[in-house]
Amino acid sequence: MSVGRNDPCPCGSGKKYKKCCMNKAMEEEAKRARQHRFFEQKYELSQQVHRFLEEALSYAEQRAIKHAFRQAVREMKHSEMLEPLETLWYLFVHRFPNGMRGVEWFRREKGRRLSLELRNMLDRWVRLVPRLVQFVDRGEDGGTAVDRLTGETLFLPFSETMPDVVPWGGMFAFLEPFDGGHYIQGAASIVGPDGVKKAEERMRSLLQETNMPYEELAFSRFLDIVDACHSASSLQERGTEAVEQWTVVYDMPDARNALRQLERHGIVIVDEETDEAVKGSLRGVTYEYCDDLASSPIYLNELAGFVEGQGRTMTLSTFDADAERVLTKTLEAMGLPATVVSRSAKTHLVPKGVKLLSYDVQLPPGEPSYMALVANSAVMLEQTLHVPHEEWGGRSVHELAMSGEQETVEQWLRAYEYHAFELLRQEGSPVMVDTNSIRSRYGLPLSPFVTPKIKRTTSVQVLQRLDEGGYFAMPAEWKMRFFGADLVRFYQEKTEGKSEATKAKYRLGVTAVGHYLQTTPLSSWDALEARHWQQCLAFHYVMFSPDISINQAKQVLSGVQAFTKWLDGRYRTSHARVVRQLVTELQEPLLKAVRLLRLYHRPDLPMGMADIIWKGMVERKEEYRTGMFQVVSVGREKAAIRWLETGEQFHWRLPLSVKSYVEPGMCLEAAFTNNGALAAVQRVYPPQAAPYMEAFVRFDRPSAKV
Repeated sequence: MSVGRNDPCPCGSGKKYKKCCMNKAMEEEAKRARQHRFFEQKYELSQQVHRFLEEALSYAEQRAIKHAFRQAVREMKHSEMLEPLETLWYLFVHRFPNGMRGVEWFRREKGRRLSLELRNMLDRWVRLVPRLVQFVDRGEDGGTAVDRLTGETLFLPFSETMPDVVPWGGMFAFLEPFDGGHYIQGAASIVGPDGVKKAEERMRSLLQETNMPYEELAFSRFLDIVDACHSASSLQERGTEAVEQWTVVYDMPDARNALRQLERHGIVIVDEETDEAVKGSLRGVTYEYCDDLASSPIYLNELAGFVEGQGRTMTLSTFDADAERVLTKTLEAMGLPATVVSRSAKTHLVPKGVKLLSYDVQLPPGEPSYMALVANSAVMLEQTLHVPHEEWGGRSVHELAMSGEQETVEQWLRAYEYHAFELLRQEGSPVMVDTNSIRSRYGLPLSPFVTPKIKRTTSVQVLQRLDEGGYFAMPAEWKMRFFGADLVRFYQEKTEGKSEATKAKYRLGVTAVGHYLQTTPLSSWDALEARHWQQCLAFHYVMFSPDISINQAKQVLSGVQAFTKWLDGRYRTSHARVVRQLVTELQEPLLKAVRLLRLYHRPDLPMGMADIIWKGMVERKEEYRTGMFQVVSVGREKAAIRWLETGEQFHWRLPLSVKSYVEPGMCLEAAFTNNGALAAVQRVYPPQAAPYMEAFVRFDRPSAKV
C-alpha cells in the first residue's frame, strides 16, 4: 500500500508522512541503491583483476600457483574449510615472483585506465589487511564486531556477503570500509567463539615468536591463522567413551495389555499399536518449560527407554542403567506378573560428555513447532551446566561459576549461544534460547543476542512423579545438584497417605532448603555447617518470602527440623542437633520479626500497587530514608537505628503496638521519614541474620541506593 506525502505516517506518530518517516524511507532506499551499486562494482573489478592475471601468467604458471595453494591447504588440519578461499588467496594474499600481490600488480599495470570509482575501490583493496573480528551485538541493520587484537569496534551492515549475525561468531577476513560500514571482501568462514579465541592465541604467539609487523604476519601466515579459527574443540576431537545399551526381555501373561495399563498410569507413552504388538516409550522425568513467548507451559518427557509388547513378551531397550529397576518395580506395584528371561548389553562409543537422550514434547495447541526445539534447548542447557568437563579437571560449568571463574563460564556460554543459534536457525526459529536466565543466576552480563530483545522470563521446572501419583515440582537445577533427589525422597516418604496440611508443611520446609542451597557452591551434605543452616533460616528464607506469616514460619522451622533428622538417619550426618539448637534460639526472634512485618502489611493493597508505593518512596530521597536498617538499642519510647548503607544513626519513635516486637540486632528493609517515623516495611530479619547483612547491603539493588 502506497502512502501519500500528506497522509498520516504509518509509524503512528500522528504527523504527516512527509514530516516524519518519508525522509528516513528515502534515505534507506538510497542506501540500498548505493550498496547494490557497490557490489556491482566489486564484481566488475574482481573480474578485471582475474582476466589480467590470466593474461599475464602462462597456463603452466597458473597451474603451479593453484598447486601451491592446494599443497599448502593439504598440510592444514582443516583443509576442507580452507579450500573455498582459493580465489581470495589468489587475488589478495599470494605474492607473485615480482613480489606483488594480485591486486597490487593489477593497479600498477591497469589502475590508471579505470574509472574514478573503480580506481578508488582498487586503492582500498590494496590497503586492506586481514583482521580477526568477533561479533558482539546485533542491530536492525547489521552487526557490531570487535577487532580482537586492536579493540576497534566495526559495524558490518547486512548484505549479500553477510545476511545474518551469528552470536559471538567471528572470522579472519578482509573487511572493506564503505558508506559508514565494513563489508566482507571475498570469502570468509564464520567460526564460533572458541575458534576466535584459538586464532587470537595463535596470532599473539606468532607475533611474539617471529617479531614480524602485524601486516607482514597477517599475509604470510594467512592460511595458518584461518586454520586456527577452525581448531576449536569439536565432538570428533573430544575422544570417546563407551556406553551400554541394555535390552531386557520379560515374560508375562499379556504384554500388550500390560503396556496399555502402564499408559493409563502415565508410565508409558504408546506410539504405535497393531493387532500383534504395542510399541511405546518409557517415560522418565517430566520437565515444564515456561516462556513469555509461549501461550502456556510446554511439557517435555525425558524418555528412559523404548518398550514393545507382543504376545507374552515385553522388550525394553534403554541406555539408562536404572530403567530396568524402575519398570520392574512398577510392574510389581501394579500387580502385573513379569519375569526377566534375558538381559543383554551392546557397547557404543560416543564423544565424551555426550548423553544420549530422547524427549516427547507436548506443545500447546497452535504453538509454532520451533518452540519445541527452544524448550528442548533450554532443558539441555540446564543439564549441561552440571556435566563434568575433562579439560576443567572434572568440574562443571556450575562449579566454575560458583568458584568465581567467570571468564571461563562466559566463554562457554558464548559457545553454547553460537551452536544453539545455528541449530534453531536450521529449524526456522526466529527466537533464541534464553541464556540470560543463566547469566543472571551467575552474575554475568546479559547477552545481546537473546531474542527477542524484550524483557523475557523463562523457567525450567522438573515434575518428579511420586509413587502415589501426582508430582513434586522443583527448579531443574535442583535435580542436577546433590540435594534435589534427597528433597524429593524425604517429601515422598513423609507425605505418602498424609493430609494436605502435612504435605504443605513438608513442601515449605524442603523448598526453603532447596532455594538456599541453590545459591551456594556446596556439593554435599557433609559440607553444610551451622552457619549455613543459620543463613538459610534467619536470612535467606525471610528475604525470599514476601508472603511470610506466623503459621508459615512455624511450618518451615518444623519441616526443616524433620528433614535434618531424616538426613542424619540416611547419611549418618549430625545436622539435626545443630538445627534443633538453632530453632530453639531463632523461633521467638523470627516470630517477632514476622509480627512486626505484619503490623505494617497492607492486605487491602494489591502487590503491584504496594511495589509502586515503595518505589515512589525510594525516589523521594528528600522525604524518606530507604534501605536496610539495624536496631542498635531499644529504649522506653525510642529505638536507636543505624542506616547500614551510610552508617548514619537516628532515633525511631516507637508506637506502643510495635515496641514489644522490636529488639537489638533486628534488621529492617524499610522506609523512614526524616523525623524518624516508620513509613513502610518490606522485610524484617531476626538478629541472627545480622552476620549476612553486610554482603546483602553491598549488593547493588535500587532500593538500597542513597
